[in-house]
Amino acid sequence: MRGNFFSSCTLKVAGMSTESYQRFNGRVFLVRYYDNEMPCNRELSSGNLVDNLCQMPELTPELLAALRRNYGAPPDEDVLTMVKNGTLAFAFVIAGQGPKAFGMPELFAPSQYLRHHGVVERTSMMITDGRYSGVTKGACVGHVVPEAYEGGGIGALANGDLLWARLSDKRIDLLDRPAFLRGELTPMAAVTLTGRAELVAQRRVAIEHRQRQVAACSILDNVTDAEYGVVPLAVHRRATTPWTANSH
Repeated sequence: MRGNFFSSCTLKVAGMSTESYQRFNGRVFLVRYYDNEMPCNRELSSGNLVDNLCQMPELTPELLAALRRNYGAPPDEDVLTMVKNGTLAFAFVIAGQGPKAFGMPELFAPSQYLRHHGVVERTSMMITDGRYSGVTKGACVGHVVPEAYEGGGIGALANGDLLWARLSDKRIDLLDRPAFLRGELTPMAAVTLTGRAELVAQRRVAIEHRQRQVAACSILDNVTDAEYGVVPLAVHRRATTPWTANSH
């Protein structure tokens, strides 16, 4: 998949029925951002997850009204009902998990915790620059490139950002928030990090500090990004034969 804040990503739809796929296709998601997997696991394993999400300060009256209009929901629908009905859906974004940031750990745990919250899991997705295991189910987006550690847009996202997932078009785009409040679904024409440069720099420092938890031999420095398979650079340089559908 492609997007206006990343180059490529991999969407895993294993375990999704046709009805589920259609429910996610075209949906607008509110970003819930985590610097790494640990705070995400703590929140998703909490019995108060839905209450915590409903109390996010980014859920302004203007945004809630725009979401209700977008889905044709009653103008007085309360936040909890919006979550239950999917009028309010979340993108749980876990950054700083890429190969060069943290050795690209497997992120089965947060996806499994999310599955215990049926109300939220039914309409929300997970997005990360890390990877998933073969047993992960649900709407999970992994291998976002560039990863946060290398200045990728995923590392500049923040709570309250709006993502528009068009699965049939193989796109996930960061929306122009003022336009959405006016009732328009308009991807940002040019996503720049200049307005969040300080935030991105702080997160980079945090990633570098967290790298000390990983054995030096497990940090994947001299490899390609996930778009090219996270293979050693020496292998990548020799891989010059174009892939075709008839390749064996």
